[in-house]
Parts: sequence; C-alpha cells; structure tokens
Amino acid sequence: MRVLVTFSLAALVSACATPIGVQSWDTAISKQVQSRAAFEFNCEKETISVTKITNKSYGAIGCDQKAVYLVSGPMHCTPKLFYGDGDLTNDICPVVLNTDVEEN
Repeated sequence: MRVLVTFSLAALVSACATPIGVQSWDTAISKQVQSRAAFEFNCEKETISVTKITNKSYGAIGCDQKAVYLVSGPMHCTPKLFYGDGDLTNDICPVVLNTDVEEN
C-alpha cells in the first residue's frame, strides 16, 4: 500500500510539473506584448501584430508604429524552464519595452 501511495504521489507531482512548452509560451507572451503595445501605441489590441524574434524577445507592429519587447523576470522565464499556467507569465515573467516606439 505504501508503495502504491508513493508511486501515485510521484505520478501526480510529475504530471503537474511539466514545462509550459513553446506553443503555450508564445501564446501567453504574445498576449502580453499585444496588450502592452496597444497601450503604448494608443490603439486597439486587435490591430497589433506580434512576431517572435527569440524566446525572450518579441516585435509588435500596429497603428503605423513598431517596438520590441523583452521577457523579464527570473532566469526560468523560458518555455523550457517555466512551469505553470500561461496566465502566470503576466506576474512572473512580464514583458518590458526594449526600444523606443517608432513610426513604421
């Protein structure tokens, strides 16, 4: 019985402790970039196009403006090391403006 409980607990912990993955990471970070750019460009969020440059940098274009955003936070703020829900990236791995907003 003790072995079964130990095995069950180990399986539960390992199932919950999987990295977010590249696709979920990109979606979560792109949403952040889109929201930040909409505010900084002073335009509707739906008009912002986001392009991944690297796992830690994303470009935003919209309303005839463009900018680059970086993922900040602890060193585990990457798709291979971040464990948790994509919504947690807002608080733990926020994006910050890396360049001046330029006219496109």
